[in-house]
Amino acid sequence: MDRVIGFTNRYNTKNITFMYSTPQTYLDMLKKDKVSWPVKYDDGFPYSDAKLDFWTGYFASRPTYKQQIRDYSGLTYAAEGLFARKAIEDGVSN
Repeated sequence: MDRVIGFTNRYNTKNITFMYSTPQTYLDMLKKDKVSWPVKYDDGFPYSDAKLDFWTGYFASRPTYKQQIRDYSGLTYAAEGLFARKAIEDGVSN
């Protein structure tokens, strides 16, 4: 990576300098340039489904809800299989 950075800094024709950085350096430069941060108002409201249990991103990803659907779908399919097996063993017909 040092060679790539050195080559691009040596031969670039624009006013650009490549360098290693850290998140703190990046944020410091944004602060120095007085970059304003946008405020997001949609899809991120905090949601509480239990006492002192908060999460965000409800509309954006809903990971807990998706996991519950997967879990309950598996239980439903297992119950259907057990019901069908019992019905066959007992000779039940419609």
